[in-house]
Amino acid sequence: MKKISVAVAFLFYGSARMVMHAQGDTIISKALIEKAIVKFANILDSPDVANFGLKSIAQLKTLKGGKQFKRFGIGLYDLQKFKQGDKVKDIIQEYQSVEVSLVDERQNIVTSIEFTEKNGGWVVSGYGSTSELIAVKNAQTLLQKTDLEKGDLIRIPSLNLCFISISSPAGLEFISLQDNSDLNLFKRQRMSASDAIFKLVPFALEHKGLPPK
Repeated sequence: MKKISVAVAFLFYGSARMVMHAQGDTIISKALIEKAIVKFANILDSPDVANFGLKSIAQLKTLKGGKQFKRFGIGLYDLQKFKQGDKVKDIIQEYQSVEVSLVDERQNIVTSIEFTEKNGGWVVSGYGSTSELIAVKNAQTLLQKTDLEKGDLIRIPSLNLCFISISSPAGLEFISLQDNSDLNLFKRQRMSASDAIFKLVPFALEHKGLPPK
């Protein structure tokens, strides 16, 4: 699936209030999302719509802003040095970027628009879904609605992996969004965050710095 990245310097600004950092919060305003959808429709060529998970430009114009995914990630170096007793929450990095899912009338994710904070406002930094948001879309029907609503999207780009993280009475949990036989992972698999990270450590240690193909 395709994504259009754009130079932030040439994009419109809009007000969006930063509240708490939990994923359930509204970070990007409805008005700014609607303006971005119009811009997306204007720059999208009809022959390319399928590459963005769309049926038509007309469909894009009917979509609404859905779950807003604040960008959280875990770096390769932090994976490589993770050891027994370390806390997963300490290696999760937060970035000033939000990927807003665009949903249909049934609340199914269709595509997305990414925003980046700049000079106290938010600007569009990309049209179309990242690979991680596509993983959420593909796993959406397998996930509990509350997990998707309340969870954070954790991205591990060096290994091409991502998880939904959930806080529970037992501690932080990760839900796999992908099937990966090498790592013994499957969609909807739930485990403690530390168990998930320890699955990844051996692969991170063998990693040379570029995402696996």
